[in-house]
Amino acid sequence: MTFNARAKINLILEAGPNCGGMHPLRMLTLPVELADRITVTTKPGVDFTGAYAEGIPAKNTVTEAIRLFEAAVFEKYGMHPASTPGFILERNIPPRAGLGASSAAAARVLKYLNDTYGAPLSPGELAAVALKIGSDLPYFLTDAPALVSGYGEIVEPIPFFRRLPLLLFIEPSGINTRECFAEYDRLGQIDTLTNRCETAARRLEHGNIAAALALVYNSLTSAACSLDSRIVANLAQLKEYSPYAGMTGSGSCVFAVFEDEETCGETLFAKRVSPHPFRKTFTSF
Repeated sequence: MTFNARAKINLILEAGPNCGGMHPLRMLTLPVELADRITVTTKPGVDFTGAYAEGIPAKNTVTEAIRLFEAAVFEKYGMHPASTPGFILERNIPPRAGLGASSAAAARVLKYLNDTYGAPLSPGELAAVALKIGSDLPYFLTDAPALVSGYGEIVEPIPFFRRLPLLLFIEPSGINTRECFAEYDRLGQIDTLTNRCETAARRLEHGNIAAALALVYNSLTSAACSLDSRIVANLAQLKEYSPYAGMTGSGSCVFAVFEDEETCGETLFAKRVSPHPFRKTFTSF
């Protein structure tokens, strides 16, 4: 059996002040067709292939997902799941880009294990396990357009069923998420959480795509640009192609989003945009 672990973009990401090492968040997040491929095997363990398979430590988010799932089932029922399968992960999502590379795969493996063993963990219990691995894992359990808040644990799907074309520009060196939040704190330009995400979500639901995209925003952009000045130039270049450009997560990926495929195609042709270094994909639902 093979299934996908889709990337995501944050159309909007607002980060509040540091609270004991964590930042309250409000995000409007969409899944993206760019995805890792996960194959289930009878051989225990996790193997990595694909463009971004190098340098992954033996202890990683996917092995942690398996370990924590087994521990949660044991704690609840006093027994371990029988014969946990193995996985081959084809990594197609660039790491350290704000696209959720390691989190997407870990969440999909968690969900697969829970489904396979007859849902021994409730949705809330599974989300609690996911949150131990990373703040964006609860979103990836949902894997749909959603409002995300709290510290990543509150996920509210929204009814948005359109594919939007995207251009992604990814710096190979990437940005470390912890370092980006530390820089955000150091710069001291801390945002107040607003209703921007909810407003944009309502506009998407009602088909007001341009009005929703006009609210694209990320609190962490200045911090990421401070860590890697190339992001400034990348973002400026994308804004030549679409007024709706921003950064996802803690970077380093920046994106330009278009209202429809026709507008995207016309823009790319008029601007003579070459495929490299961009990656074209679509949001999904």
